Amino acid sequence: MNEYQRMWRRLNSILKLQIREYQNADAITGGLDYENEIEMDTWEGVLQEMERIEEDIKERE
Repeated sequence: MNEYQRMWRRLNSILKLQIREYQNADAITGGLDYENEIEMDTWEGVLQEMERIEEDIKERE
C-alpha cells in the first residue's frame, strides 16, 4: 500500500469517526445545534465524494 492509499484510508476513518460522534451527540441530546448539523452534513458529503472517487479508481484498474 503506498503512502497516498494510507492517507486516503486514514482520512476516511477520521471522517467516519467524526460523523459517528455527531450522530451519538444527536442521539444523546435529542438534536444538534445548527452549526454542528451543517458540519456533520458537510463531513457526510465529503465522505460520499471520497467513496465515489474510490469506486471510479477501482473501475479504471
